[in-house]
Amino acid sequence: MIGEEFIEEATLANIEEHDMPSKFVTGQTSALVISGPVGVGKSYLASALLNNALQSNCKDAVFASASRMIQEFRDSEIDFTAGPRDPTLRKTVENAGLLVLDDLGTEKSSEWTESLLNGIVSYRYGKNLPIIVTANCKLEELRDRISNRTLDRLLGMAGGSAKLMKGPSRRLAKR
Repeated sequence: MIGEEFIEEATLANIEEHDMPSKFVTGQTSALVISGPVGVGKSYLASALLNNALQSNCKDAVFASASRMIQEFRDSEIDFTAGPRDPTLRKTVENAGLLVLDDLGTEKSSEWTESLLNGIVSYRYGKNLPIIVTANCKLEELRDRISNRTLDRLLGMAGGSAKLMKGPSRRLAKR
């Protein structure tokens, strides 16, 4: 089983209590992988950490829904008659001061998608650029969706484990 640490609630105070961002923010680890069921606050937490990074020393950040980002890559990079149309999209994603990939694993899996994700993660791994990933599935499922190689790099950047959030849907609790 892949290492997971459980978190009861997605609040910055709770996250700091679990020492989640300190190693991430100080650069001791360059990734944060957060998994759990729909609605527990993974995207909220990733957004809060992104905002904290922007308020401190991070100059540029990209927050992207993984499936939407992949579709934008399909739309912008592939022109079967002329080749890549917009190489700036890939450069922006690869070189952002902080990259947040939200809902990773929801995209349609294909060799092209796996190759794209592995390329982005590998580039950021090699440059030690921070990345936050959220996923609505357990890590074993995510590995099957994005490839073992990509997840291995992400977990290596994250100090060997992911954070598994538990709890009820925050959206449903508001009603």
